[in-house]
Amino acid sequence: MISSIHSNQPFAAAGAEDNSVQTYLEDAINKLRDSGLRITKSRVQLLSTLARGTEPLSVEELHSLVGEEGCDLVTIYRSMLVFEEHGLVQRSFRYNGTTVFERMKDATPRYRVFCKESHKFAELNEDLSGPVRGAILALEEALRARGYAKVTHLLEFFAVKTDQSAPAGNNRLATVAAPAAQV
Repeated sequence: MISSIHSNQPFAAAGAEDNSVQTYLEDAINKLRDSGLRITKSRVQLLSTLARGTEPLSVEELHSLVGEEGCDLVTIYRSMLVFEEHGLVQRSFRYNGTTVFERMKDATPRYRVFCKESHKFAELNEDLSGPVRGAILALEEALRARGYAKVTHLLEFFAVKTDQSAPAGNNRLATVAAPAAQV
């Protein structure tokens, strides 16, 4: 997977690796390098693990996936803070308060609901998340106009899915019938 952490092309092809994963890794490494940060084997392993993930992962889950020899828990905690500061990962929470991280796929924040029974995230579609995103952007701009800087936010929804008629594996939520103000 890693040919060298000091070459111009730090990744060797690992078969039919997803282009979005490869692009994310290259962009992340360039962003860290441009910020004057070292590109360590541990950081590359963590970014690679996050890039392949389908669900947000806790620090402990990342530690389990990269292994004891990959890096220790303190390194993972510190790396996640650096990655978050540089826009490489997005932080969210599970209903029990566990902090989880996932790669940032684009600059647009994603909003999801976490099912407390299945322990899975379902992403809200644009019909649901668009108005929320618009309201949050307006609030962030109002805060900046009042002199606040480095404005960020976290928004999480937690629920138990009672309608089991949706097809298995459908992780995109359809528009609900109730108006957004009542949801």
